Amino acid sequence: ILPYFVIESTTKNNTKINEGVGAARNIGIRYATGELISFIDSDDYIDNDFYEYLINIINSYKSDIAYCAFRRIDINGNILTGAATNKSEVEIFSKEKALINMLRAQKRFSVYVWNAIYKKNLIPYFSTKQAVGEDQSFTVNAILNSTKIAFGSKAKYNYRINPAGSRSIDIFKRIQYQYETLTIIENLLTKHNVNQDIFNAYYERRLRMELGLIDGYSNNNEKD
Repeated sequence: ILPYFVIESTTKNNTKINEGVGAARNIGIRYATGELISFIDSDDYIDNDFYEYLINIINSYKSDIAYCAFRRIDINGNILTGAATNKSEVEIFSKEKALINMLRAQKRFSVYVWNAIYKKNLIPYFSTKQAVGEDQSFTVNAILNSTKIAFGSKAKYNYRINPAGSRSIDIFKRIQYQYETLTIIENLLTKHNVNQDIFNAYYERRLRMELGLIDGYSNNNEKD
């Protein structure tokens, strides 16, 4: 099991350069020796039985990926959404259904990588060419490599919201990053020759993201 960590490299002039989340995770993937792998962001935290819960799901349902629900918390640890539930339901998806739900953000599927455990032999490396959005292309790639995906209803991961994070990237950079991510995802879907239903879900996602960027651009100009 691999928690998230940051890897830095030293240049010739001994200046430390942060290689980014994707590069750090890739080193972990390369050297991990277990059959299962997960990624935990440094400012988040997990419930004590996070791993037990997801490993039991993988073993019981013979799935390639096991997701759990998650809570959004503020910087003080207060729950914003996703309060704990006593329900213990597990839903099974084919990769086709999982991709459609993920692209449409339905049935609690998301592009995040931290509320899951993966079979290590099926996962890809993270793209190191993306400044942001590497989670999205990784998730699509991982699902494409899988056969059975399980989703547990219990919230076992606590995702900390940083209000300053989304404001640190200007609108033009966000547009660039989003299009880079969308292009990578489209190429992956084309490479795997997915069906039209999946492409339709992708086009819907692309349209929502483009409209969101246009709205963000308009609001940005109004403030100026």
